Amino acid sequence: MEEGLIDPHLVFQLLGPLVVMQWEKWGGIIKAIRENENIPENFSGFEYLADEMTKIRRERDYPEIAYGKPHKERPELGT
Repeated sequence: MEEGLIDPHLVFQLLGPLVVMQWEKWGGIIKAIRENENIPENFSGFEYLADEMTKIRRERDYPEIAYGKPHKERPELGT
């Protein structure tokens, strides 16, 4: 995507929400590893992808990712 070879909107359709969800879950840990191990580029491509997918999600007014939060319609599921 950075080189303009793949349409970001196609990537979003394929796995955008999943990428955002995973970055929200692991991004803090990845950033801590970068700092602790002095590897500033660790997972930088994945962070870029998550940032781009987040932008598209907001442009499309896509619902917030509900990872780890109760589902609005079925709170008994606890997902």
